[in-house]
Amino acid sequence: YKRQVRTRADLTASNTILSALAYTNNSDTRGAIAIALGLSKAPSAVPVLENLLLEGNEFEAGCAAMALGLTENPEAMAPLRNALESFTQPYVIRQAAFAAGILGDVEAIPTLVEIIRTTPNPYVASYAAIGIAFMGNEDAVGPLLNLVDVSDPSGVRTAWAVAAVGQLF
Repeated sequence: YKRQVRTRADLTASNTILSALAYTNNSDTRGAIAIALGLSKAPSAVPVLENLLLEGNEFEAGCAAMALGLTENPEAMAPLRNALESFTQPYVIRQAAFAAGILGDVEAIPTLVEIIRTTPNPYVASYAAIGIAFMGNEDAVGPLLNLVDVSDPSGVRTAWAVAAVGQLF
């Protein structure tokens, strides 16, 4: 078995998927459609996903955030950074953090480190750490190591910071 990876946009599929989004109000379906749009990698999906990120409920917005990362389109970085900096819903922040990692958005590293440092939610901290690890950027090592708390070596922030550093190597 050889895994096939889509390297360019499938415009036919994305047009069909886009039209399906207009015909449903079901949140689960809209989330699935968002992910399909991201996987289509169509440039026309980015503004639609950004709108869903801003206008959808928490689940739809989280799916839209992940889908923006899946597009692998650099234009998706700005809406994801905005979500990381301004959204308060844990699910949306988690998905945006992971998506920023998929995109390799190194400009998001300081925000992700701050999220790990300040969030009371261990799941949000874990996704922010995973996002950083996906980037594979050595500039994240120092900020991550600064999160290691020797007085609380088994704490959530320490654990995820160390895990992210391990992934970077």
